[in-house]
Amino acid sequence: MKEAIMGLDGGGSNLRILVVDRKTEQELYSKDIETGTNLSTVADKDEALRNVRELIVSGFKAIPDDYCVKGIGFSSAGTEIEENKVMLEEAVNKAVEEAAKVKTTAKLFPPKCFVTNDIDILLHSADIALVAGTGTVGAVKYLDQEVYDNAPTPPDEYTIRKFDGNGQFIGDKGSGYWISKELLTRVAEIENLGGYMNRRGEFVECDPRNSELLEMVYDKIFETNGISREEAQKLLREKRIPEFVALVYSATEVNGKVFDRAKVGSMFGKLAVEAAYAGDEAANDVLEHSAQELFKNIVAGYRIGKFDEKEWCNILLSGSVLVKNDIVRWHLENKIKDAFPNTTIKVNEEKPVWSTIRYVDGKVKQKVKTIDEATK
Repeated sequence: MKEAIMGLDGGGSNLRILVVDRKTEQELYSKDIETGTNLSTVADKDEALRNVRELIVSGFKAIPDDYCVKGIGFSSAGTEIEENKVMLEEAVNKAVEEAAKVKTTAKLFPPKCFVTNDIDILLHSADIALVAGTGTVGAVKYLDQEVYDNAPTPPDEYTIRKFDGNGQFIGDKGSGYWISKELLTRVAEIENLGGYMNRRGEFVECDPRNSELLEMVYDKIFETNGISREEAQKLLREKRIPEFVALVYSATEVNGKVFDRAKVGSMFGKLAVEAAYAGDEAANDVLEHSAQELFKNIVAGYRIGKFDEKEWCNILLSGSVLVKNDIVRWHLENKIKDAFPNTTIKVNEEKPVWSTIRYVDGKVKQKVKTIDEATK
């Protein structure tokens, strides 16, 4: 019987599953769906949990019959809250029970299941990890010697402290959603005030008729709403800002939910990069401001872990903003190198779900019984 590992990775707006051959890492099944699994931020928890169960069952159904799933790992934002973790653990276990009704190997070889936080997994290979995708979260791993002052031997377990990750309303600074909101704010200011306030608090004059950023944002909104520029200009001829807001809400609606933050981040986050490369100062300002906000997490990690007193510190950057947005990453890396020269910076360019696969593979130790042994 061949062995497979199943990994799931969830965040504020996406859920991914990957099933691989444990020995060769050959991909047996994969699927991505646009749905959040952070139970602190999703609009419908029941729907999120149902999506998790259905995706796991689909993974069992898709793999060949000569495979058993040795272990399942699910890394998700929001699991630092115990209630969220318990609900997701129940969803995974229920999925295994459902899979056992249609897949013999799921019954004969019930897999070990692990649910953990997405950033905890990244800390297996770094001192400080920073994830910036739809949302933002950072964490530091360190040996807190002060807690063990009276211990005869140094501690062998690390202390983990998280920072940021406080959600879309009071946290998530520098994230994809944050970038998009800032970009839309600049457009509204340019349209209404004839300029915008930059990250340094300076007012920058900008003629709406000559703003490339404004034109690009409007074109994206018009295209998404399925209306022509002529129709849009007619709508926007008077009281432009209220209509602008209404068009943004309409363009970013998903399943009846206006201003869906995942779609907002996807649409306008990419647009920020396009506008910045086209030379738009307002877009460049937003992206540099994002790096500035994300850098605060690195400073916090250095301070908490006291890495300025040590020879070296390993920093791991992950998430769509830090992997795909090279402007934000460039600004952030320069800020880190200038402030903390005793660092190595690694960008986690592989899909985060692979980190989950490797985490589960390391956790699974027991030898799988043969079918003959299992049926005795």
